[in-house]
Amino acid sequence: MNAQETLRAARERGLTLKAAGDKLRIAPAQAVDDVLRAALVAHKLAILRMLTNPRAEHPSSPEEEIQPLSTKQEAARREVLAQLAANPTVQRALCNRFENGALIITLAIRGIGTGELLIPAERFNPGRLEDYAALLACLDAQDTRPS
Repeated sequence: MNAQETLRAARERGLTLKAAGDKLRIAPAQAVDDVLRAALVAHKLAILRMLTNPRAEHPSSPEEEIQPLSTKQEAARREVLAQLAANPTVQRALCNRFENGALIITLAIRGIGTGELLIPAERFNPGRLEDYAALLACLDAQDTRPS
């Protein structure tokens, strides 16, 4: 059962699911059996996303559903987190790799999280230093989030 099917099954049983920060609130809790509980735990993040973003409940394609990280993605995530841990004054850390002709940058921002940027081959030429300079300029921009 994927996240959408789990949410649908819970609703078909008359359960109410609500997002409370990073917690999933279910009522009535006693109506959740072991099978549904296991599915809710397995898909908690995706269900929270669907509850807080109604568009996410009906992805236009299977790619929009949250997928587990690949081995390469998890290794890159751990690498950037280790960079931040090793350098307490640094706010951002990144690593990059090329896959299927695209540049993939894994980025960690202290206190925010991690993510990936995928830059298609037609938008980034690894042989042009100017492309790297433009990328670094974007990453070095001042933080413009409101305080």
